[in-house]
Amino acid sequence: MPVRSGAQRASRRVSPRHLASTILLVILVGTGAVIAPSVLAATVPGLKVAIIVGPAGPNTAAYRNVGDKAAAEARRYTPNVVRVYSPTATWSRVSAAIKGAAIVVYLGRGRGFPSRYSTTLQAATQDGFALNPVSGVDDSTTRYVGEAYVRNVRLAPNAVVLLIHVPYASGNGEPGAAQPALSVTRHRVDDYGAGFLAAGAAAVIADSSSSPAYYIRMIFTRTLTLDAMWRGAPGANGHITSFTSARTIGAVGRTDPDRVASGGYNRSVVGRLATSTATVRGIVAVSASSPLPARIPVPATIDATGSTDASAALISFVNTVPDGSTIVFKAGGVYRMDAALKFAHRHNLTFEGNGATLRANGGTTEASSLFWLGSYAGGNSGILIRNFTLAGNSSTPGVYQSGREGAHGILVDSGSAIEISGVTVRGVWGDCLYVGSAASGVSFHDSTCASNGRNGVTVTSATNLTVQRVAFTRSGYCTFDIEPNVSTESATNIRLLDNTAGTWTNSFLSAEGAPGSVVSGLTISGNSVTGGSLLTAIGLARRQNIVFTNNRSTVAAWGPVLRFAHIDGLTVTGNVQPLSSGALVSITDSTGVISTP
Repeated sequence: MPVRSGAQRASRRVSPRHLASTILLVILVGTGAVIAPSVLAATVPGLKVAIIVGPAGPNTAAYRNVGDKAAAEARRYTPNVVRVYSPTATWSRVSAAIKGAAIVVYLGRGRGFPSRYSTTLQAATQDGFALNPVSGVDDSTTRYVGEAYVRNVRLAPNAVVLLIHVPYASGNGEPGAAQPALSVTRHRVDDYGAGFLAAGAAAVIADSSSSPAYYIRMIFTRTLTLDAMWRGAPGANGHITSFTSARTIGAVGRTDPDRVASGGYNRSVVGRLATSTATVRGIVAVSASSPLPARIPVPATIDATGSTDASAALISFVNTVPDGSTIVFKAGGVYRMDAALKFAHRHNLTFEGNGATLRANGGTTEASSLFWLGSYAGGNSGILIRNFTLAGNSSTPGVYQSGREGAHGILVDSGSAIEISGVTVRGVWGDCLYVGSAASGVSFHDSTCASNGRNGVTVTSATNLTVQRVAFTRSGYCTFDIEPNVSTESATNIRLLDNTAGTWTNSFLSAEGAPGSVVSGLTISGNSVTGGSLLTAIGLARRQNIVFTNNRSTVAAWGPVLRFAHIDGLTVTGNVQPLSSGALVSITDSTGVISTP
């Protein structure tokens, strides 16, 4: 069956909207365990955060700017923030700053092992900091202070160390150096973490792709494992490999290269990864001065029987709930929604469905979606939606009807750090999930899209979005549709992982869109289709860095099933697809191709 162009299909608006600016933050995804996600409503005054910027030549000013942003984020939760920046970042000042710190951020040069500088580990100068030899010298002259010094400083118990843009720490080498072998990468990660772990840290995270502000915010405002926090970072690639530490008993290391086969080792973590952020915060985080977020029940005066409209009353109620709260719906309640539950400019807010159902009773436009995270008055951040059934009112569930595809299960219109989990969506006219307006850090996982009239997931403008372990039973058009509507929109760092799909009518995946738009960093891996083929079309010039690996279908199809054209950086490996005839893959006008059956 030919794949129809879907560019106009993804449009949902009558008039264009301005793209909302976003912050670089995403919440937990991946296989890391989640421990009762929550948002803290108060500061943790006893916690110490140390931010170190070493001499890094022309990069020093930019690193100070990153450090300042991290400090500003930390001060939202604790006044105990210490900054030591070049040209006064001597070891005496740095060692005093990191002593007793629960979070250590370091930006600067690094010298690790193995390296070209030595054939044996030089503990005095490797796997630590690059600092000023004397105070006030300049931003270039460097003294390397290694593991031997670091391990003798006492950090706070279960501290987290963040090494940002530090050569060797994540397994890479110095700028311009050839990519190391995986064995060398693991050795470097293990060695660079050893001194900090000996000093009391629970984990050492090296990341050249994500802001330290993300990690600081997660530690203070979410309760999850350090593994889940790292996996869910904005710069995550989903190419994780793991190893057992040879340097630190009980520690586990992970790397997450930019590219599956050719490296780019800019992210790693090593340590006791099952440690919770609550443990990092320590007992002060649950003291009387730092209460857990308020759990505010939906008022009993709002109809939870489904007899009358609840949308207007729910919107009014949500507007009165302070940020940092958890809204708890009536267990098993049914709320009739004549309009979308729409809100904007809200932060660190949890919607706990408690098994409740939001049942649509409106029309077929976006105003009749069930959740609408709006961009007016400023986008949302830190929103968690979980444990709901979202029931549409389509007359033909799972069947596409042109012109009637605007009412979605969840519409994310800009914003950042949006998590959706444990949700069942059925019978909606449009998409199970629609994401646009430059949304950042959306995580949709462990949910079911039982019957959607158009697409399972549509992405028109977003970055750092993950869909994982979601069952798409019946999609009226595509399971996944990644297509910017206009040339100024982009979809970058999109990960579709370990999902299952039943039937679709157009394709499993389409990544087309408007000429001049950007689709880059799209990973489709570990998905299974039982009601159709893996039919995929990516052909609009030019798309970048597409990975399609280890996906499986049980339904025979005419080849080519996987159709790729005009792509720079394409990996297609490990896919299983029964064929009636023809070839599995068609690749034209593409560069950097790695393709095996």
